[in-house]
Amino acid sequence: MVKRACAVIIDEESFSEATYALEEEAIYTISFDSLKPSHGQTDLNVVYLTNKDKLKVENLTWSPMGNSIRVEVYPTSSNPGLQSWGYTFSGYHGNVSNFTISFASLSAGDYRVCVTNVSSSNISGILQYSWV
Repeated sequence: MVKRACAVIIDEESFSEATYALEEEAIYTISFDSLKPSHGQTDLNVVYLTNKDKLKVENLTWSPMGNSIRVEVYPTSSNPGLQSWGYTFSGYHGNVSNFTISFASLSAGDYRVCVTNVSSSNISGILQYSWV
């Protein structure tokens, strides 16, 4: 089993972690540049999720386009027993839109959205997502 890491780098003095309610119709963005293999770029927003929630990939583009990428929800440090959950995009040629990820086996808790590079070379791109 390969372990992946989604890192959040913050200034602890100016940041306080808070859980946000899901806002339907809002579109969130995660940009990533030269993301190393097995590394992730995490949204700082923390959301409380249950197995009924769904993440909609409005648009996901990345290059080089032959590489694989994973969109997942990653538990916060306040939920150490929870597992990440997501979907790996392989063979999508660097562009995905209007794709919904369900979390049927997800345990309820606080999570962040993370884009993880599951390829062997650096990738760059952008994820635009919403909650449905």
